[in-house]
Amino acid sequence: MKKVVGEKYRLGKKIGAGSFGQIYTGEDINTHEKVSIKVEPCNCKVPQLSYESKLYMLFSGCTNVPKFYWFGVEDDNNYMVIDLLNKSLEDLLHICGGRMSLKTVLMLIDQMISSVEYLHNKNFVHRDIKPDNFLMGRKENANQVYIIDFGLSKSFCDTITHNHIPFSDGKSLTGTARYASVNALRGVEPSRRDDMESLGYVWIYLLKGNLPWMGLDAKDRKTKYDRICQVKANTSLEELCGEFPEEFTNYFNSVKSLRFAETPNYALYKKMFRCLFQKLGYEYDYKYDWSNPLKVPRSLPKPSAPQGEDEEIPKTQKVKIPKNMIVGSIPKPVKTKKSSVRPEHGSIALDSSSGSLGKPAAPPRRKLSQPASLNTTSALASARRKSNAGLGKEIPHPVKRQNSSNYLIPPARQTNTSALAATKTGIGQLPKWMLDRSNRK
Repeated sequence: MKKVVGEKYRLGKKIGAGSFGQIYTGEDINTHEKVSIKVEPCNCKVPQLSYESKLYMLFSGCTNVPKFYWFGVEDDNNYMVIDLLNKSLEDLLHICGGRMSLKTVLMLIDQMISSVEYLHNKNFVHRDIKPDNFLMGRKENANQVYIIDFGLSKSFCDTITHNHIPFSDGKSLTGTARYASVNALRGVEPSRRDDMESLGYVWIYLLKGNLPWMGLDAKDRKTKYDRICQVKANTSLEELCGEFPEEFTNYFNSVKSLRFAETPNYALYKKMFRCLFQKLGYEYDYKYDWSNPLKVPRSLPKPSAPQGEDEEIPKTQKVKIPKNMIVGSIPKPVKTKKSSVRPEHGSIALDSSSGSLGKPAAPPRRKLSQPASLNTTSALASARRKSNAGLGKEIPHPVKRQNSSNYLIPPARQTNTSALAATKTGIGQLPKWMLDRSNRK
């Protein structure tokens, strides 16, 4: 294996491996910037790195997606270079003693919903939502949550007509059974509602350190998935999240009632959890549990998945990109003063220095709200102002990078992000029409 790829990225130590290939730390030899390099043999059964790199370029405008730098084929290997990130939520859960506090999970929820919403607005579903695929950033982006691993992601819309794909069933499970929706386990084609349901299971797992369908015994994978599906379908919301605020139950009631092609009300969900956060008196200071793990309750042991319980479906499904997708062709890198990438003869390369992808400028850092004064009179006045302002105020955002306006595919139609329903029905309550649905596909 080459020590330098793309004429500028030096491979470091291995930090991960799997059926897809291997992941290494890396460094830009010109700027000394740390990067992550994903390596995949060209002769693997179903190469997916080229497909995944195109999606990283497509999602480049999202601050919750790692920055894409380069893709190329060299020395019989596919290479993809992206931002180097910190630990995953799964790793951080272990550091925190097996579960996270409600405050930490609520601070994560807002960014996790936003990241999935961005993918959906680009007409893609992730299809493998799990704690391992959400990583924290580094340095000035340490408070930022990033979503990764788009090898199983799939478009749910025709790229020209924008029509939703038709309902279908009899499908094999894609993703991880522990966090998959009940419909996905039953063989229904995943859509946006399934990503949202999986998000809910991830939050409960982070809060409790376990889920009712963990640790089930089975002789083979199919039997295991059937048992997980049965237990998951028969577990009541009271049993699943009854010990937590009712907003979690309301969330599950809403996403489980969505139709196959229905657009989730992302704004309503974020507003509901923001109101809960402020109602509980928390402050958006981005002081997560892993910043001081000794203060996190350790009544639960470090979760360990029994053999085969959290097994991920091997990525053997080849996802075809429609011919009419603009992203189907890989643009050649353009020489600039900041990059002199020249792929070797016979290789293909994607480079973020090309004309279609500019480096986003970093906006000024936003300051967190200052603590109230100790003076009694000013403290009372401050309390009145907060009371009059209501519970729907914006939270300080940890994002440092500015969104890009360059797209390889025309942006999806705008989704309805109105939070009017939440205003009419009160804090933490979902509209009645969301809770009364039943017997839907």
